[in-house]
Amino acid sequence: GAAVGAAGPAGAALIGCGDDDDAAGGGAAPAATQAAGAATSAAATVADVQRGGELVYGWSYDPPNLDPHTGTSGGERQWLHMPYDKLVNTTGMGLKTPSGLLEPRLSLAESWEQLDDKTVVLNLRPNVKIWKTDEAVNADLVKWNLDKGMDPGATTRSALGSLDNVEVVDDLTVRLNQSQVSAVLLSNMTDRPGSIISRKHFEDVGALEFGRNPLGSGPYQIVDWQSEASITFEANKDHWMKDEEGRQMPYLDKFTMNIIPDTTVRVAALEAGESDLLTSPSVDYARLKEDSNLQLSEFVGSHTYQWYLNMFFPPLDNEKFRKALSLSLDRENYIKNLLKGHEPVGKGLLTPASWAWDDSIVGDEFNPAEARKLLEGSGLPESEWVLRGQPIGASLSTGDQFYEASHAQAGIKIDWAEPERGSYATRVLVGLGGDASAAAFQSTWSMRLDPDGNVGDFYQETASYNPGQHPVPFLEPLVVKARETLDIDERKAIYREIEQYSIDHVINRVTNTYAIAARFGSSRVGNIDKVFGGEGKERFYYLYNKEGAA
Repeated sequence: GAAVGAAGPAGAALIGCGDDDDAAGGGAAPAATQAAGAATSAAATVADVQRGGELVYGWSYDPPNLDPHTGTSGGERQWLHMPYDKLVNTTGMGLKTPSGLLEPRLSLAESWEQLDDKTVVLNLRPNVKIWKTDEAVNADLVKWNLDKGMDPGATTRSALGSLDNVEVVDDLTVRLNQSQVSAVLLSNMTDRPGSIISRKHFEDVGALEFGRNPLGSGPYQIVDWQSEASITFEANKDHWMKDEEGRQMPYLDKFTMNIIPDTTVRVAALEAGESDLLTSPSVDYARLKEDSNLQLSEFVGSHTYQWYLNMFFPPLDNEKFRKALSLSLDRENYIKNLLKGHEPVGKGLLTPASWAWDDSIVGDEFNPAEARKLLEGSGLPESEWVLRGQPIGASLSTGDQFYEASHAQAGIKIDWAEPERGSYATRVLVGLGGDASAAAFQSTWSMRLDPDGNVGDFYQETASYNPGQHPVPFLEPLVVKARETLDIDERKAIYREIEQYSIDHVINRVTNTYAIAARFGSSRVGNIDKVFGGEGKERFYYLYNKEGAA
């Protein structure tokens, strides 16, 4: 297939976080054009963009909750770009500098101004309404959304942590008053915190139903959701967004997500022409890449594969045990046998796609003998070299089994709890209401546009994804310092210090590898090279059907 752009194991969900790969439970470019198979796809010009028609995407599971303020799965985040406009949006497929990628043309706020270090004014786009209603997207609605996002129970609260209050200046002007200097507020608005939902619909249907029956002003709206089967999105023909050539987006009439959990069935649907897009299965990756009838877009560093660790839960309260856990993880074998085979080996939490990535950071290499020495010197009897693991899918995944076999080479045993969907939140992550009945789970973690969105959610005591909400006295002040530092080089140096310390002392996580998000497309898919946004999540509104309307 033609590869355009640059980016595991079966049965695991995606947390706050990751991508769809069959396995999940250094220094590569985040996005680089490359060719494979017989053809090379090129970006469509204004002359050959076709309007109308439909594209069908073969996806692996039902998104659990499309309320942007309360959802917890990274597998939801690309779908939030469909029904919701973002206060601030981004362009570009990979971040190397934090400036120049926030794009007013794609944003609900058509301009913004930094009045001082703690005050930002957003000037909203006029005449925007919630889809097929008379509900105006105005300053009052933006304030209500941001207040909702700052609620103590919201998963967006950390990203909006610098906000003191939101002030309505006039119908189209909002003032964001911060309690502290923040270099990251606008970048955070490109994700969940900046997603604007319908207040009227939310209050009519209630919080529980809204997550499965969302409504906003975005480019596509859900018109049919068949649980565990399909979601149909209808184009918002009155949408304000325009492409680089001034053409209205989205181009399609309809976009359908078919939910196909079985990888083999998903691949067969693409090859039979029943689907137009496919999230990459590792097992068929090499074969599909050589198919000249297919296109491929990849993004290196879209997310990590990793252990999430509650450091209150013995023996994870023992640093030597945690370091032994890291040293006994065979990352290269994982990549070779469970992934595509060319993913970068993992080090810290930030991936090669982040502008704060530093390849000089030293990670842990597989050394089970050294890991055993650490265990023997840890003060723990061998009978306590046991980690209480939580499978977060319906069954023990291939990835879970790999981790278990890898750690066993150092003498570490994994005592698996009963497999349970969504148990990352109910059993491990205290910040999401977990009961801390298990110590760890393995899954993925998505890259954020700004590194604060990654480190801030792990290395602060009350952060949602600090699994046990364990104090992090050395790192938390550095997280705050980086957030309040406006100089880019200074911020990057702080993130390097955060990364190296977290690796050396194994704080809250063990990174396995950096993922490559890959999307295969049929020959009908136009603009597949534009499908990934700056953080590695899809922007489906750029896609079109080369055959146009049927």
